[in-house]
Amino acid sequence: MVTNEFLTKIFLCQLALLLPYFLLLGSANFGFRRFWLLFSVPFSMLIVGLEHVIPMATTEEMEYVVWLNPVEIGSEISHSLSFDFVQIYFIGLTVFSLIFLLRLARLFLEIRKALEVKPESQNLFVLPEAKGSFTFFGRIFLSLEDVSDEMVIQHENEHRKQRHSADLIIYEIYACLFWFNPLIWIGRVELKKVHEYLVDQQMCNQFSVADYKQRLLEKALYDGNNVFLKNTFNSNQLKNRFKMMNTKKNFIGRIKVFSVLFIAGFTMMSFTLNQNSLSIWENNLESFTEIAGQKEKVYDAPEKMAEFIGGMDGLMKYLQSNMVYPSSAKEKGIQGKVHVSFVVSSKGKVKDVKILRGVESSLDNEAMRVVSAMPSWTPAENEGKKVACRMVLPINFKLQD
Repeated sequence: MVTNEFLTKIFLCQLALLLPYFLLLGSANFGFRRFWLLFSVPFSMLIVGLEHVIPMATTEEMEYVVWLNPVEIGSEISHSLSFDFVQIYFIGLTVFSLIFLLRLARLFLEIRKALEVKPESQNLFVLPEAKGSFTFFGRIFLSLEDVSDEMVIQHENEHRKQRHSADLIIYEIYACLFWFNPLIWIGRVELKKVHEYLVDQQMCNQFSVADYKQRLLEKALYDGNNVFLKNTFNSNQLKNRFKMMNTKKNFIGRIKVFSVLFIAGFTMMSFTLNQNSLSIWENNLESFTEIAGQKEKVYDAPEKMAEFIGGMDGLMKYLQSNMVYPSSAKEKGIQGKVHVSFVVSSKGKVKDVKILRGVESSLDNEAMRVVSAMPSWTPAENEGKKVACRMVLPINFKLQD
């Protein structure tokens, strides 16, 4: 379910991954720049998803701690919800999706008017009313004046071979899904530039650089660079393109690439490893707890585990009857699983209640409140003696439509 928290994490992760891209500006690593623009967005979604999958701690002791069955705390979504960002997000998603579909339909109507140059022309088509030539997936659409221009045809053929139209479709989908992120829109423009740089590299290997630059200057008189979903021969960024033609891959460029990869790795670690949870977990691994001013050893795997009076069914009834879904979380559509760590002392008392992994402050506080107020348990036993035992209880707060 999409929540404010999920959208915020996606936004922050995309910022962390896309901002380093600008370190690459001025470098000739066009293939890597294309890759980064395309895959940083799904990579951000993967990272946020992994945050909920990767284990909360890497210590070996974790596998010996008693994990109770998860308890679900449900609540119906209030029909008087405040107008929060989730609602705004879906409105924006709908609007931008409709715009995308309308523009796509208009493009298909346009290319239906195309005339095939000749059967053996390798998907060359003529658009009599077009001001410039462009490529759309496997087809090249030429204006009347470009039909016999070998340089233009070869330029568009490079776009076709490198499948740049697929990139543009993918980024349009990104723009619909993440319309609230300005870097997505900047990346959309940047991707078209990178496409031109990649084609320029190939063209300079096949034609005279001077002749190719001259042809670009001539074609720049025609508008076509910003046409929806089209890789075109025309460009208003000639100064940068000419500069990129003279830029070679060098050691500095490699350092920039490694810097971006390092930042990406650091971002992944930051998002997937909850440092707060890990530090709390380390505190929970203390071997002793205090009972009446005296230290008592805490067992992670005693011979007989502590048990709530009434068993697991009794524990679930207690939690479901005492837990109240926080109204603030309900209004914001926040839900998730809170992992609570606690110690059952040798007297059966619940002590050292801590959040092992939280979701949001109101949910975390409610889980701690109810667990801290639990009645006495039947204590654990080890070698015939009653001992303190560490427990972990997952509490799943879930909203129901």
